[in-house]
Amino acid sequence: MNIFRLSADMLHLISFIVLLTRMRTQKSCRGVSLKTQILFLIVFCCRYLDLLFSFISVYNTMMKIFFISATALTVYWMVTKYKLSYDLDNDLLHGDGSFFGYGAPHGVLAYIILPCFLLAL
Repeated sequence: MNIFRLSADMLHLISFIVLLTRMRTQKSCRGVSLKTQILFLIVFCCRYLDLLFSFISVYNTMMKIFFISATALTVYWMVTKYKLSYDLDNDLLHGDGSFFGYGAPHGVLAYIILPCFLLAL
């Protein structure tokens, strides 16, 4: 195993633990962007689709499942358990498009790249 990948995974794991612990102890999601967490969840679900098709190692599978689960738990807590402390007015995604406005160019790009990706499998 590459030491850089291991250290990056451990730092990522620690960051999820710190975020979830902070939310739970303070009983608040103040300072955490729901829109960003939803985007993280979408990215992790799309990036780790290979969980359904191929097995690399137990470590790899467990880390991917943890990343998806921790992000989903964060979104769930923000929407249900701590929704009163969520500040929608300050939750801004910076850029010139709306939240889903970036989907159209990426959809076109995926339509172009998908055949190449499937041929590589």
